Amino acid sequence: MLSTNTISNNNRVFSGDTNIILNYLDKTHSWANNLYRKSLENFWIPEKFSLEVDILCWSMLPLQEKEIFKALIGYAIALDSLQSKNMSNLCLPIVNPLISSLLVIQQSFETIHSLSYSYLSESLLSSEEKEKIYQYWLLNPLLRQRCLQTATTYQNYQDNNNDWAAYAQSLLATYRDWE
Repeated sequence: MLSTNTISNNNRVFSGDTNIILNYLDKTHSWANNLYRKSLENFWIPEKFSLEVDILCWSMLPLQEKEIFKALIGYAIALDSLQSKNMSNLCLPIVNPLISSLLVIQQSFETIHSLSYSYLSESLLSSEEKEKIYQYWLLNPLLRQRCLQTATTYQNYQDNNNDWAAYAQSLLATYRDWE
């Protein structure tokens, strides 16, 4: 049932009525509104940007630097895939629609990030290298450990979704890897 008491419910973040109208005029959580709007300013579509100069620079890079780049892109694809798949689970206990929208937009941006890495791969790499890019996180022990740690954290919350400690760890996993 749709809440008729949207004003008193909008200040809650967890545990409450989930049927609250999203009100961008509400000043209760103005920080969330500001952050959401700031996030929108960062929106972009990868294919709208020319990689002509990047392609030229790529051809001049030493092999070692190309390998580092491919490892980083492979890691970013793996991590952003985990983020885009699991962030929706973190929205479930949040009843405030404005705060929940922050995770929703971040989830969308993680998907766009993965698309941008694919665009880079498509533009810079050979067919064989493009296929390998999705395995780089598995080949590097440190990258594999970080991806598995993040995946395990999300899975732990999925398996124990009433556990607030698991929720907090998953929420932190979402932002830990942005460093």
